[in-house]
Amino acid sequence: RPNPLSHVRHLGVHDFEQWERLNAGFSAEEGIPLPGTPDERERTFRRSAELRRWWGYFEDDRLVAMACLNAVYKRLGQVGGVYTVPARRGLGFSKATMNALLADSVQEHGLERLILFTGEHNEAARHIYTTLGFSTIGDFALLVCAPMP
Repeated sequence: RPNPLSHVRHLGVHDFEQWERLNAGFSAEEGIPLPGTPDERERTFRRSAELRRWWGYFEDDRLVAMACLNAVYKRLGQVGGVYTVPARRGLGFSKATMNALLADSVQEHGLERLILFTGEHNEAARHIYTTLGFSTIGDFALLVCAPMP
């Protein structure tokens, strides 16, 4: 059986189209609108890719899972954008991608702690994160609204 990490790598600027497809799926599943215009998303992705903050799991050159360091402050990072296409879930792709993110967070980015947020009832994600060493600290809700005039 091949090593699942052999399929995981940093996403590069050339991966934008595949990333955009997964990002759209993630946003639709979470019920949140895609931020900005396609050009703005591409610029944001390119900056993050150049900083080596996106990881992806590939099957036959097709991106099927992804994870990101959304934010970094000093020695703390925030993980986000963890997503696997629905047809490929339950095969360990997110876990392999997260393992690469965790290793690189220490080795490349010099981080000491990571935080992430997931849905209170997303048992599959919560299980993966606890097997990777994350601990649950209460419940969290993020409310988004349009600015008031």
